[in-house]
Amino acid sequence: MTHIAPAPTLDLSSFRPAPMPGESPGAFDALYSQLCLELISPSPLTQILTAQLAAAIIWYQRHQKDKQALIINNMVDSVNEYYARDIWRRAFLDTVEGSADSDTKASVEDIVASKGYTLETLASYATAIAGRQLVGIENLIDRQFKTIRQLQKSIAEVEAKPLIMKRLALQVEQLTRNAQALTHDDPKLEVAG
Repeated sequence: MTHIAPAPTLDLSSFRPAPMPGESPGAFDALYSQLCLELISPSPLTQILTAQLAAAIIWYQRHQKDKQALIINNMVDSVNEYYARDIWRRAFLDTVEGSADSDTKASVEDIVASKGYTLETLASYATAIAGRQLVGIENLIDRQFKTIRQLQKSIAEVEAKPLIMKRLALQVEQLTRNAQALTHDDPKLEVAG
């Protein structure tokens, strides 16, 4: 199977989401190029569908991060005074993700314990108070997931069409040869002209 590089004339600007803070500006292009490598025979249509797929994947990832950020923000808001929230937000995020150093983790656990929580119970509480907002984010995630699945199906169908047409042509050709072979074997089967 040979892969063809995407057509250089395809303008991706209408598909490329603007990078969010912390995102690589080339994330879309890198994902798009990687997805194009999986195409059997890139056509303008499959490239457009692939660009839409890359954008949907990026939005899916963003919504997952939004969900986590909402819970972390509610955790911080629940155990810190208003003036100290921004100071602790990164420490909470690093602790929850498991990337905090031992001092930071101990500090976060001390603050959480002073309010009568563990990290797990605080996360549960934060999730409960964010219920309505989480439902909205979950709906966005679900919509993106469905979009991704539909685009994958569409790409597969577009790529399969030429193969199906070639297979049908070969089957018709084989049936024609079989019919001709039958008419040579049995003269009664010949059609009168």
